Amino acid sequence: MRAFMVAISNMLYKASAIQDFATADVRTVVLKAHRRILAAIEAKDGEAARRRMARHLAALTLQMRAFPHAPLVLD
Repeated sequence: MRAFMVAISNMLYKASAIQDFATADVRTVVLKAHRRILAAIEAKDGEAARRRMARHLAALTLQMRAFPHAPLVLD
């Protein structure tokens, strides 16, 4: 888990720098995704957890790129 968190920490830090990105709607969607990922982990379903995390990160990256200055932050 530590290796995973280290791997995505830079993206999370950069996402926090995108002005007006973390709206209530975005936070709601992210929380729902995190709950689904956690449920898979608790069920010891590694494949479902992996799929859900991959889907979550892909969707988050797409959303981040939609913001005007996000490409500068992400690249």
